[in-house]
Amino acid sequence: MQRKTRKIAGAHALAQLRRADVMTWNPARERLKGRLMLAGYAVIANEIMAWALSFMLASVYPDLPRWWLLVFGAVLIPFAMEWISGDAEKAYKRAASQRFLGFEGVPPRVISIANDCPSRWLVLLHIQMHPELRWRED
Repeated sequence: MQRKTRKIAGAHALAQLRRADVMTWNPARERLKGRLMLAGYAVIANEIMAWALSFMLASVYPDLPRWWLLVFGAVLIPFAMEWISGDAEKAYKRAASQRFLGFEGVPPRVISIANDCPSRWLVLLHIQMHPELRWRED
């Protein structure tokens, strides 16, 4: 009974994705949107790391040029993207193995995500970056 309520309650996130694009769903556009979201999350994570590093380095090296922080940020963005992408894939696999995802069809496609799914935003990010995992109405 609990699994059924999880499946019904978690259908809202994917239903919102389905509603707007029943007729105009384009997997390439969906994948691009997911990659852009990933890049945005990577930039935010990178800004936080650069901010923390600037405070630490300012106390040790007060005359450090600011362009070093720009180089640090530019070099670390691809690594941050890979890190977040790997975390999203692990969260998806963990959610699937712990039955937080509802599947339907052959091959199985995600039709719902439970509201109490841990790291739900990472699971949604992974599904958006891999639109072939998502069920859609034809």
